[in-house]
Amino acid sequence: MEMYFWLFGTAVVFTIMGYYFRTVNDRQLVIAAVDSTIDKLIQDGYLKTEGSGENLRILKPNENI
Repeated sequence: MEMYFWLFGTAVVFTIMGYYFRTVNDRQLVIAAVDSTIDKLIQDGYLKTEGSGENLRILKPNENI
């Protein structure tokens, strides 16, 4: 009977670890996808920007440069 508790405990621990590692990886993928999408929209001229690098600012549609 004790063996079943160990197996159940191990299953719970590794299920939690798997969920944690999946969510960390998913967040990084989402951030990379959003970053590349915004960069492409800027390159294609769909987003107006001001500045560069860390000082880059996306302008509102009614703002002028």
